Amino acid sequence: MPGCWPWACPTPGRGHTPLPGVPEELRGLRDALGPERLSTLADDAATVAAVRERLPGHPWAHFACHGRLDMSAPVTSGLCLRDGDMNVLDFAELRLTGADLAFLSACHTRLGGGQLPDEAIHTAAALRMAGFRHVVSTLWSVQDRVAPAVAAAFYRNLEAPGAARSAGAAVALHRAVAELRDADPTNPMLWAPFAHDGP
Repeated sequence: MPGCWPWACPTPGRGHTPLPGVPEELRGLRDALGPERLSTLADDAATVAAVRERLPGHPWAHFACHGRLDMSAPVTSGLCLRDGDMNVLDFAELRLTGADLAFLSACHTRLGGGQLPDEAIHTAAALRMAGFRHVVSTLWSVQDRVAPAVAAAFYRNLEAPGAARSAGAAVALHRAVAELRDADPTNPMLWAPFAHDGP
């Protein structure tokens, strides 16, 4: 069973607003995966250097933080960590041979630039280039109260008896989004931004 390493910045600093839903999201991961399979890098420890150092040793990674989008220079888009951003180029340069599943619980992680709409230059694509077979990401802003619910349901579906593990990531995300949609069917802005890339 693969271990999961969540990178979490509930109080990201550097001018970013706090993300009060991140602790709840981490509790949901703990409940779904079990504490023995979960290692957490949070707050001051969630630095760019620490992520670069530890990412190769974890087949599953979950990022709960702010996403950064630059429509005019999409290669500078990425994830906001404690001491800086880890952008598209940073991830694309990695070669993660054991990478399997990444969940980007951050805004705008599957949105690229406006000048080259046919080119998929975005954070999710960079993680795929780095070696992750499956990447869950978002097309636009995600409400802080929604992200924990989708993440918890996603991992519950992956871990259900008879589930196909990471090979079932697309189905697990579909079911997680369906739960949210059933609870609030008239508000697609809440449940429609989540996307899966992979086989």
